[in-house]
Amino acid sequence: PHTQIKNYVNFMAKILNLIPDKRKFAKYIGINENRFYLSYRGKHTGKLRVSEFNKICFYLKINPLEYLPEQLEVTLSNGKWFNIPLYITPDFAYFLGLIAGDGCIVNTRQGFISFTNNDIPNEYSSLVNKLFKKQSRIVNGNDDRGTSIIIGGSILPSILYDMGIRKRMEGITIPNEIISNQTLLSNFLSGVFDTDGGVFIHKRKEKKNTYSIEMYSIYENFIDEVQILLLSLNIFSLKYSRENSISIKNGRNIISKKIWKLCIKNYDSIIRFSNLIGFNIKRKKEKLQQIVNIIKNTNFKKNEYLTIKEIQRIESDCKYVYDLTINKKHSFIGNGINCHNTFAVEKDEVLQAWALKAGPMVLAHKG
Repeated sequence: PHTQIKNYVNFMAKILNLIPDKRKFAKYIGINENRFYLSYRGKHTGKLRVSEFNKICFYLKINPLEYLPEQLEVTLSNGKWFNIPLYITPDFAYFLGLIAGDGCIVNTRQGFISFTNNDIPNEYSSLVNKLFKKQSRIVNGNDDRGTSIIIGGSILPSILYDMGIRKRMEGITIPNEIISNQTLLSNFLSGVFDTDGGVFIHKRKEKKNTYSIEMYSIYENFIDEVQILLLSLNIFSLKYSRENSISIKNGRNIISKKIWKLCIKNYDSIIRFSNLIGFNIKRKKEKLQQIVNIIKNTNFKKNEYLTIKEIQRIESDCKYVYDLTINKKHSFIGNGINCHNTFAVEKDEVLQAWALKAGPMVLAHKG
C-alpha cells in the first residue's frame, strides 16, 4: 500500500480530465487534494501511491491497464526508484524461469531475491538491470555453494509471490499468462532448463550412444507442470524419481532430498526442444547443437513408442462429462494427456439417433 509511483503524470492527467470537480472528488474518496493538483498540473514533486491510484480507478469504474505505461517506476518510502514491467515480456518470462529454477525468494518486510548459479552471474545481473533498472549484488561462491546474485527490496518478492513463483513446500505455480502464450512459455522453459537442466550423452560400449535433455527438481508438482507444458509443444518426456541419499563432503554427512527428474529422450522431441526452447548458457547450447547434428546426420529410429503394460476400467463418479472445442488446434491437455475434441456427430438412419462419428478418442476426467 505504501509503494509510490514516479512516472504517473501523463496517465494521471488523462484520468483526472474525467473528473469535473477534483476537490469534491478528492474529499469524497479520502485522498489529499494536493496530490490531485500536482498530478493534474504535471508537477513531479508529488508522490502518488499505488493504493491511491487503485482507489481512484475503483471509484471511476475504469480499467487501470488502459492508462498505465508498459513500465512503472516505483519505490517504497525513502527508497530507490526502479522499474516494474506491467506485462510479462519474453525477457521477463526468461527471468521468471531462472528464478523458478535456481532462485530463492524471501517475501518479508526486508525481502530479497537470490539467484545461485556459476554459469551466468554477469548475464543475470545485466538482465536484472535491463528489466528493473536495479543493481544486484554478487556474492562469490565457495566449495559448498555457487556464486549468488542478490536483489534487495520487498516489492519484487511480493510480486513474484502473487504470480505463483515461490520456493516453498507447496511448490511452484506457473502464471497463466505464460502458459497461454507460446513465446513466453518457450522463454520461461529456457530459463528453467538453463538452471535445472542439461544435455547428456550416454555412452555405451557395444551399442550406439543415446542422448537426452534432462531437468531436476525437488518439487514434483513443478515437474508435472513442466511435463504437461512440454507436451503442449509436442515435446515428449518421461518422469523419474531418485530417493533420499547420504553423501560425505568435507567430512560431513550430506542428506539430499528426494529428486524428481524429467527426461526428453525421443529424438524428434530433442530437435523440437532445440527449435522452440533451447539454451542460453553457452556450454549447454553448444552441446545441444552437437547432439542435434548427430541425430540429423545419422539414421536413427526417431519415433519411439511406449508399450502398454496394463489396461484398467475406471468407474466414473461424474454424472456429466463435457466435450471441448478448442480453436485452431482442437486439442487440449487433460490430466497430462493430449486430448482431442469430438470429431463429429451424425444421425444414424437405422437407429434414428445421434451418434459420435468414428474419429479421435474423447477422454474425460475420471471417465
